[in-house]
Amino acid sequence: MATKRTVDLITEAFSDVMTARRKYELKSPNGDILKEIFFPPLTRHDRIQAQAATGTDEALAISTRLLC
Repeated sequence: MATKRTVDLITEAFSDVMTARRKYELKSPNGDILKEIFFPPLTRHDRIQAQAATGTDEALAISTRLLC
């Protein structure tokens, strides 16, 4: 039996983590849940795109772009 490459073992171990969606709850001021929304985790590629779009290294600008 051929042994798996290290990169294949790592990819398999983290595949569920990287594709799992996270739930966020939008709540009213009194705490009632208005809507549940689900997002996939952000990736390094997402951050690079946001940084390129903002044209700066400022964390606030990048994080705002990621939220949008």
